[in-house]
Amino acid sequence: IAVEEESLKKMKQSIIQEMENLRNFKLDSNAVIGVRLEHLSLLHCNYCEGSFNLEDAIVKRGKILDGSLVCDCGAKLIIESGIIIGKHNFRKRFLNASTDLTNVYESYVNTADPAFLNQLYSNMNWIKRQICSDLKSPLIILEFGVGSGFFLKYFMMHLRETDIYIAIDHDKTRLELLKDMLVANNMDKQILLICSDFLDLTLKSNVADVVVDFYGSMSYALENEKPLVTSIEKWLSNKGEYF
Repeated sequence: IAVEEESLKKMKQSIIQEMENLRNFKLDSNAVIGVRLEHLSLLHCNYCEGSFNLEDAIVKRGKILDGSLVCDCGAKLIIESGIIIGKHNFRKRFLNASTDLTNVYESYVNTADPAFLNQLYSNMNWIKRQICSDLKSPLIILEFGVGSGFFLKYFMMHLRETDIYIAIDHDKTRLELLKDMLVANNMDKQILLICSDFLDLTLKSNVADVVVDFYGSMSYALENEKPLVTSIEKWLSNKGEYF
């Protein structure tokens, strides 16, 4: 037991050090997080399955920062600060009204049970190994309920330039803070942020090679009786994997 306690203590200290490293990152004013123009091909209208037309857009280095996506049938999405905003959303709620994800991570690590943290990181490591076991072609990874980006932060060092990571949450504040964290890390990889109800996504069917459901089902189950997994299969490709 003493050996296990010492191991858990070292793991916790390592996590806290990683959080401190994140806090010390300098904001890179050249980093741009937005909707890449080529990512518009992943979207379609929920009502008629038509394509969207981009209007009134502010584009920087091939990424849409603000604008509107309008379908010929009249459906409309908003892009605000590089985040796609769905029609029926969004709820503004964030733990302790924090404005710094580093504080959120550190608070979580300091208050959570060490054994639970050990299991949490073991689970994340297992998912990472499964995703990285066969990387012959670019992947489209879809995460439901990305929240504060706990898994994304753990995985992003393994995200290749050719991979696309679609991060979905219905809490706009969390996504805004997650975007700030990505900018602070100078993350210029293909990350698409969508604020939407899980079942109201404007993504094309069978678009994802991998679906990550790290926290999504848990938060969804608090307000719905039907399991989330039975509703999101349509976005998974025929040979895709669900974790």
